[in-house]
Order: sequence, then structure tokens, then C-alpha cells
Amino acid sequence: MADPIELLVEELKDDDIETRIAAMKRLRTIGIALGPDRARAELLPFLLECTEGDDEVLMALAEQLGGFVELVGGPQYAPNVLRVLEVLCEVEETCVREKAVISTHQVADKISDDLIQTEIIPIVKRLGSGDWFTPRISSASLIPACYARAGGQQHDLIDLLKLFAQDDMPMVRQAAFDSMAKILPAAGASVFKSELRGLFENLVHDEQDTIRCLLVDNCISIGKIVAANEAAEMALPIARSLSEDNSWRVRLAIAKNIDAVMKALGKSAAASDLADSFEQLLSDIELEVRSAALDKLGDVGAIIGADTVVEKILPTLKELCLDAEQRVRIKLAGALGALAKVLGKVSMAAYCLEFPVCMPVCLAYHTVSGRHKESSYSIDDQTA
Repeated sequence: MADPIELLVEELKDDDIETRIAAMKRLRTIGIALGPDRARAELLPFLLECTEGDDEVLMALAEQLGGFVELVGGPQYAPNVLRVLEVLCEVEETCVREKAVISTHQVADKISDDLIQTEIIPIVKRLGSGDWFTPRISSASLIPACYARAGGQQHDLIDLLKLFAQDDMPMVRQAAFDSMAKILPAAGASVFKSELRGLFENLVHDEQDTIRCLLVDNCISIGKIVAANEAAEMALPIARSLSEDNSWRVRLAIAKNIDAVMKALGKSAAASDLADSFEQLLSDIELEVRSAALDKLGDVGAIIGADTVVEKILPTLKELCLDAEQRVRIKLAGALGALAKVLGKVSMAAYCLEFPVCMPVCLAYHTVSGRHKESSYSIDDQTA
């Protein structure tokens, strides 16, 4: 019977890339066949030598390593796996690095706080000190894997995050602000106010719209860790500005998450300032933004209440009945059904009379055991 290592070596030398990818995807089976001792002594050193090659093969390798801790003998031997992952976190190809970061997070979930502090945090620091920007992206993305369990090294990670948030490379800044939103619940209000608030406020001025989109997640995280009055002061003005951003991508990001932002910043803010923002999103010049806002109509209505819906939202919905885009009119018809739970069956029926283009679908909604149920209808019946 062929030795598993020899078989793997042979397959990885094959000219056919699909054969090499398939070989990497069988690493778990090979590891089980070898047993923990040989997996540590032979397989991992061999894989460390395979970290240069086709990106598709390296992606398969990075993905498999996330489940390797048990195969090499348990969490105490995780550093053997992390050595390979650290090299993959430095690879130039984005897809390989992303898989390696995900697998490193998976390894971090399985090891002790001591190993987090003695193995993963040093990896984060080494990657963060690289001259080339790609390891810095991985370093920033790994901070959430260890921050909550970093002990006395939390301040070091905050310093790294602040450095990455001001990096010249947009991809590094993007990874930093994505990680900031993830660590805020663990960092708490005090660290945010003293260390990170300035970065958050400067984020609104970043020239890259893909980075400004991350303001949404950060607003949500801030709303969860500070008092309601402080959230209104710190995050509400920025949350409002997102609906007016010059980039449709930013406006789309807030439209897709407007209900979560409202919940995080409080009902008072939602019923006043953010209700106005939602109305702006419903009227946006971009089809995708209007559609995303309509998807949230029922959830937003439940947060801001029937009175605010009638006062601020219904006038805009009437205008959407005449929207030039058929898809928007169809989506509006369905969204009005969700709004019935907020306004009530009788009130909704009365308001439907003001939405003639959507009346067929609105009338198709009826109450069954206190819940609104959508009946089948023809799209042709809804369009003007």
C-alpha cells in the first residue's frame, strides 16, 4: 500500500492543476491516515515547503488547515499549524490570504488564552511589521481573533489598529476599520472614547467609498457599547450623513442596514433623525438604493411606529407608486404588505386606496390568525 505522504507528493507534482487541487482537498484524509505524530513530524513540514505555487492549490491548502488542530494531536500542537498559516497570510494573492486568515481564526477558537498570547499575537505583530502591504492586511484582519483574549497585550493591538487605520494603502485601512467594528464590543466604551473615537470620526472623510461603507457596522457597534445619549452625540450625525453620501455604494450600505442602525442608536433617534434618512433613501436616485430601502420598510416601520410612518414615510411611498422602474413598483407593493403589521389591518386597507398602482397586491394580503399572509398574484397586475 502506497505511503500517504508519497502519494501526496506524487499528486502535487502532476501537471494537471485539478489533480493538485484535489490532492490538497484530501489533506484531512491523509492526516487521519498518518496519525498525529507523523502529521506533525512529516506532513506539516512538507506543507510548509509547498507554500509557493498555483494560487488555486494554495487556497485549498489554506482552507484545509483550519480543521487541522485535532489531526496533529490537539490544541497544544496548534503552533505547528500556525507556522504554515503565517506564511500563507503573506501571500500576494487576496483569495489565498483570506482563506488563511479564516483558518487562523478557526485555530484561535480552539486554543487557550495562553497560546493566543504566545503564538497568535506574535504572528499578528510580525505580519504588521512587514514592508509590503499584503501582510499588513492579514495582520489587521487577525486582530479580532485575539483581542478579547489578549490580556495585557490589548493595548498593543489597539496601537496596531490605529496604525493600520492611517495606512497609505486603502486595503489595509479597510481591513482595520472592519476589525474595529468587530472588536468594539470587547473593547468597550472607555477604549473607544479614549483611543478609537478619532479614527471613527475621520473615517467619514476617507476618499475610498468602500471604506466609508464600514461606517455602518461601526455605528452599530458603537450604539451597543455606549449610552443612548452618547450614541446620539457620537454616531448619529455620522449615521445620518451616510444617506447623503456622494457614493451610491455608501448609501446602499446604510439602506441595507438601516434597521440595525436604528436599533443600535435607540428608538428616539430612529423616530426623528433616522426616519428622515430612511425617507431620503426611499427617494434615492439609484434603483438599487431605493429597492434596498423598500426591503426594510416593514422592519423600520416597526421601530419608528405608525405615527412616524404616516407622517414621514407614506408621502414618499405614494411618489414611489409612480416610479419609472417597474421593479421598484413591484417591490413597493410587497413592502406595503409588511407595513400592514405596523399600521393595522383596517388602517392599511384605507391607506391602500391612496396607492392605486399597488392596490391589487395590497388587497391580496389578509389576516390569518393575527398574521399577514401573502397570496399569489400576477406581476402584470401591479404595473402601470
